[in-house]
Amino acid sequence: MALVREEDKVQGPVYIISRALRGAEERYPQMEKLAFALVTTTRKLKPYFQAHTIIILIDKPLQKAMNSPETAGRITLWAVELSEFDIQYRPLTTVKGQVVADFIAKFTLMEDQGAEEIPMWSIHTNGSSNRHAGGVGVVLHTPKGDKIKCMIHLDFFTTNNEVNGSYECKNERKKRYLEEVKGRISNLQMKLVQIPREENQCADQLAKATSAKPMIVPDQVLSFVQLSSLIENTDMKEVSEERCWLTPIAAYLKNNELPDNKEAARKLKVKAARFILIKDVLYKRGFSRPYLRCLASKEADYIIREVHEGICGNHSESRSLVHKLVQAGYYWPTMQKDADAYVRACDKCQRFDNLIRQPTEELTLMMAPWPFV
Repeated sequence: MALVREEDKVQGPVYIISRALRGAEERYPQMEKLAFALVTTTRKLKPYFQAHTIIILIDKPLQKAMNSPETAGRITLWAVELSEFDIQYRPLTTVKGQVVADFIAKFTLMEDQGAEEIPMWSIHTNGSSNRHAGGVGVVLHTPKGDKIKCMIHLDFFTTNNEVNGSYECKNERKKRYLEEVKGRISNLQMKLVQIPREENQCADQLAKATSAKPMIVPDQVLSFVQLSSLIENTDMKEVSEERCWLTPIAAYLKNNELPDNKEAARKLKVKAARFILIKDVLYKRGFSRPYLRCLASKEADYIIREVHEGICGNHSESRSLVHKLVQAGYYWPTMQKDADAYVRACDKCQRFDNLIRQPTEELTLMMAPWPFV
């Protein structure tokens, strides 16, 4: 946020504040993020807010959200904290004044000045394959003149191919691979140039050394191992996500995909209303709490283990464990069931738990009218 002072219709900056959101703050709803930014500004610039009337220019209904009787949680606390200042909210209009003029004067190029050229990287690459192994040699030339050498060992079946469009691709597997490569380089500003082998000797030597058996890595050369091809990684990812409960909800929110069954589609729409997709990560909405990140089964097993018996874990019971998981910002549908099963299977919880002295069965009374007969 920027604190601006206006004198004689000229606006001048007084103070600029920036702060990165950390942890649970990143999952705040949009209105809470705006309120949090305002509270942070008042805490850092408290003398200015106490001595002057502050006008907030904003295009969101922040004042209505702060003063609403239905507001609860942290926004209510922030509204009480801001009530001591004289703050007025006005709709955001076009910024004018000396600030814009100074910005334009500083960054506008003169007639004799040209735009700066974007520094370009140069990459020399070559591949080599035989019946034992395959490899790629890469040499990167930075704009400052530095040279970075890399050796990449390909631990799968390989063939020599080109992507510059000089040859027609007839194999179905090669077509898929070509489409994947073109999709990845479509957003890059690059140009493919085929050069003679004499000008590419360094990359050629690295490629031959990578495909040799055993592979010998020279000094000051980076080495990597690629276990599978691009298309195999994509296929494996799709198969693993099919069994996850997140997949149908994320597919509906991202691509509006619905199952063929009308009843299942209706249930999915109702269920998806409680979730939101932010940067391809699924979160569960809440009325008075931040968004909860949704986890798959493997991630949930790791989180529940860390919270229960990790560095800060105290081997709490299942109900307290679920409460801690929600406070940490995580969610999955079977939290209570998984917590019960994990606590019952925890060896330390069973060994050091309090002993239950109550008998397993009700006591049976013995009545004897003549005890000594």
